[in-house]
Amino acid sequence: MLIKSISLSDFRGVRETKDKINFTEFTVLIGRNNSGKTSILEALSLFPIPFSGNPNYNIPITGVSKLDFFTELHGHYNSILYGYTGEAKITYSINNSEVIFLLKESKNNFQVIWNSSSFGLSEINRMSEEVVNYFKIIDIEHENSGGKVIYIPNNQAYYQKISEILQGQKNIIVKEGLNVEIVRDLITEWIDDNYTEIFFTPELEVRKEYDGKHPLYIKLKDQGLGVQKVALIALYLALFEPKLILIDDIEASIHPSLLKAFMKWLSNRNCQVIISTHSIDVLNYLLELDIKNSSVLEIYKAEDVVHSNTLGMEELDDYFNSNIDIRNTLGKINL
Repeated sequence: MLIKSISLSDFRGVRETKDKINFTEFTVLIGRNNSGKTSILEALSLFPIPFSGNPNYNIPITGVSKLDFFTELHGHYNSILYGYTGEAKITYSINNSEVIFLLKESKNNFQVIWNSSSFGLSEINRMSEEVVNYFKIIDIEHENSGGKVIYIPNNQAYYQKISEILQGQKNIIVKEGLNVEIVRDLITEWIDDNYTEIFFTPELEVRKEYDGKHPLYIKLKDQGLGVQKVALIALYLALFEPKLILIDDIEASIHPSLLKAFMKWLSNRNCQVIISTHSIDVLNYLLELDIKNSSVLEIYKAEDVVHSNTLGMEELDDYFNSNIDIRNTLGKINL
């Protein structure tokens, strides 16, 4: 497990977190709209380096830094700060150490603090001794470290960006057989058509087969948003093999049967997974799939202070057996 817990102060719409927010290997965040779920995922997504001119620390292939990506999503950088001004503080617990990010009104003027040491942008760009030791402490190779934490926002335009990234990596994807594996293991069983693989033409296409007939090649974007979303995300994650996967509103546009298959696939990725949802199906599948070291994390915000409450699988099962929709109890128990 990469990150054990996180605390926030003056980050996005969160004035502070009441206590540390603790994670397991597979964590499902639930909460009302504007409760802080997305803010938690976005704070996690900035790890391990929020901003740099070095592509090793940025989002894979694109060269875009984590903070620049955040700016693209929200339109302006200062939305990262509570009240659009001041200083945001993120505290990560990892490998028995604490790592603190201090984010200020200029994205260039940030600070990373750990074990009484600290560094900023200039030290990152010249790979100082502090930065070298930092990567040893967090147990991540600095090369391509930007791809070790991958965040998938609930943003349809972002799927086009993923498609462009995959097009640029098509030779590796085809050589490793990922274009066949994803369709075979994740897509075909849960839809009505028989697809065999993804092809990299000027646009991504899927090969659709009929008994005794010539195959058709159908644009992936014409298969419906749910199939497109799962195929693109799965290819992206299989290609870069992150240590931490973050997905906001995982259920959006995905049929329940494909959603269950996607959750099972994620749970077998040998990495930490943190997702958010408003769907009772996701909670039900968490029980049905019996995912090891999993939990549900209730998120509730009062006066911009975020509270959290962790439910294990036995507690979640009790809710289902009692015909209680846990989503209707948010903010009312154990807070």
